[in-house]
Parts: sequence; structure tokens; C-alpha cells
Amino acid sequence: MSLFDHKMSELHTMLLNKEVKVSDLVDESYKRIADVDDKVKAFVTLDEEKARAYAAELDEHLAQTANVAFYLVCQLE
Repeated sequence: MSLFDHKMSELHTMLLNKEVKVSDLVDESYKRIADVDDKVKAFVTLDEEKARAYAAELDEHLAQTANVAFYLVCQLE
């Protein structure tokens, strides 16, 4: 089963329960983009390096705490 088969609320729960990592979601997203973007041409640019770096940062934070929403909000300030 693909991660894309889950609802966002399910993915959120899976993240909090450490059943999936943010980097897994990024990996799955880039695989999907590679599979379909030749046909749909939905992206002008992608920054895979930055996406993977930020995913690793979030994974590290999630490993230490379950409050990822608070962490994300703090990053916006």
C-alpha cells in the first residue's frame, strides 16, 4: 500500500506514532513525481536537496518529541 492511499489525518497519526518518517513521505512524493511528471508536467522547479534536508530535520525532531505541530509553527515565526 502506498502512502498516497492514506488520508492526511492517517499520515499525521502515523507520524506521531513513529510508523512512518517525514523522509518516507518525501521519498514517496519524489518517486511519484518521477513516475508521472513527464505526462502531467505539474512542476516547474523542485528542490529535492532542500526537501530531503528539511525532512531529515523534522525526523530528528520527531524522534525526540511527538509535538511536531508546535515545532513547525515555531519555524514559521
